[in-house]
Amino acid sequence: MNRFNFAVFVTIITTLWGLMIGYICWRLFAMISPNFHPLLIAIACASWLAHPIAFTTRFWPDTAWKQFATQLSYAIFGISAVFVVSFIAKDMVLNLITWFIPLDWYASLDVGSSVLLILVSAVVGFFGFQKALRLAEVKRVPVYLPNLSSEWEGLRVVQLTDIHIGSTSDRSVMQQIVDRVNELKPDIVAITGDLVDGSVSDLHHHVEPIFSIKATIGVYFCSGNHDYYSGVEQWSRFLQQGGIEVLSNRHIIHARGEAELVIAGVRDLHAHRIIPQHRCDPVEALRGASKDALRLLLVHQPKSIQLMKEETVDLVLAGHTHGGQFFPFSLLIHLAQPWNAGLYQTKYAQLYVSRGTTHWGPPIRFGADHEITLLELQPARA
Repeated sequence: MNRFNFAVFVTIITTLWGLMIGYICWRLFAMISPNFHPLLIAIACASWLAHPIAFTTRFWPDTAWKQFATQLSYAIFGISAVFVVSFIAKDMVLNLITWFIPLDWYASLDVGSSVLLILVSAVVGFFGFQKALRLAEVKRVPVYLPNLSSEWEGLRVVQLTDIHIGSTSDRSVMQQIVDRVNELKPDIVAITGDLVDGSVSDLHHHVEPIFSIKATIGVYFCSGNHDYYSGVEQWSRFLQQGGIEVLSNRHIIHARGEAELVIAGVRDLHAHRIIPQHRCDPVEALRGASKDALRLLLVHQPKSIQLMKEETVDLVLAGHTHGGQFFPFSLLIHLAQPWNAGLYQTKYAQLYVSRGTTHWGPPIRFGADHEITLLELQPARA
């Protein structure tokens, strides 16, 4: 995404954000004493400004002040988002139930629920901020596959996804992730998109530790939507030069004895919106691959598997959803994603959706823990 498009995006979102905050102020003005109106206006202005500051600090000089301003603005924006979205949802519910409750109850419910939401937002922000800035825990997931050959039994696949280097995650975060991955001694490391939020020229130093990942078979990457916003072709060359296989609608074959392993990957589901020639195409990615092989497919958005048509694979790894990341979005994400987080048996394949390795936007995790996923392949038992 070039700077002009980015500026348009931030302007539109900041305007919508301002309208929502304005609505909240208008509603709260009627509930509190006029003596507190100046304080409310100051808080509202800080909440509104936090959005454009958080999204534009990437263009500031790389200093300690930049890191502080980024984290503070994202924290304010995150806590505000919890309150604003919850407050608007509360108003919608109250307006519906006014048909069933006496009008004199409405004011008490309105004030009481608003106070409750302030407390909930503070709790989510405080504990979620602490959780998000900690290194993700390792989540071990056994995956049972029918007809898994003995050569591939016990295969250890580590999935990383949605690391989002460039906002509040930097080189030190990347190094911590790499160190934890290497402790797991994986056979395969699969990076399923949204590695970065920024250009190669700005972020290459922060991403470089990724080249220290050790995996006996290899490290593989498929692109996510944020990689496209950040210059996917430049990042693909950078990763390839460092020894990471970039799977853009293609596959790699490995063999142990007579048994083959196919590792395929696709472009982001909406890649064509950025580069028209780039399509997400699982069929192309698997073209020519043996159907008798163990077949793994890396995608960013879980919905990509709906493009598989008649192709079959044993296991699909995806990210993108963040599990909703924090309340109330951890509840609302189910409205947009048929597969939110965890292991699913779909008509296309077994699908594992990770909640992400770090976070995006506000450094808050609440109700949707981040993870470094270790998937261990085992034969299905009759």
